[in-house]
Amino acid sequence: MSGVARAARMPGIAKTAGAEPFGPISGELQQRGVRLSCAAETFADPPLVRQAAEATERFRSFRKEPPEAFRDRESFERLDGDAREAWFTYRYTQEAMQIDLDIRLMRGALFAFGDKQFPGTVPEWIPRRAWKHLHADPQTPDHVRSVGLSYWYVRVIDAAWIDAPAGNQSDGARRQQYSEARLGAWFRLRVDGWPQDEPPPTETTDLTAAKLHFDSVPRDKFREVRRKKVPENWLKPGPRRVR
Repeated sequence: MSGVARAARMPGIAKTAGAEPFGPISGELQQRGVRLSCAAETFADPPLVRQAAEATERFRSFRKEPPEAFRDRESFERLDGDAREAWFTYRYTQEAMQIDLDIRLMRGALFAFGDKQFPGTVPEWIPRRAWKHLHADPQTPDHVRSVGLSYWYVRVIDAAWIDAPAGNQSDGARRQQYSEARLGAWFRLRVDGWPQDEPPPTETTDLTAAKLHFDSVPRDKFREVRRKKVPENWLKPGPRRVR
């Protein structure tokens, strides 16, 4: 039985009633949930994710800074010619991924949960219909809000993880086929989209996210590509061996 299917059969995992989940959200499911700020690159249609990664790579061929650094008007005005065109392509692909994610959340292909008060409270399921009104807070990662409604520390899961029977491979069927080039592009997109005020993810966190995105991820190749693609502050040295 796959790890996802095994987790879905554990006591305390939420069940579905019609098209909505209900019940408690287990600690394991909370850990498997993908941060909202990273969910589009994990769950969006693979061709859109590839286009977004290619757009990011193209922009980086003109500028050393990540495209996220040019969101404000003052920074954007420093771009011209091919760099500006590449930035518009980058923004278009990012928005396309986000729209695809929103549609999946509204249709029930994905579910999300979050804390209704400031992080630290018990997480609750976010109703599907709420995604018609919720929007991301640009100042606070993984926080969505609307009039009279707010969720913090939002995580997203595949609907197939709930009530998944033993041996169910439907979650894996949605994943992108692995290749070293695609893994490298995925890392570039992940690094550029990572919130600047958040600590960098660990290797274990990255590996978990990659396994959710690809059908298979060889650990040795994963470590090799990660060393090449992530910035220095993401590479935490291991403990020294005691002699």
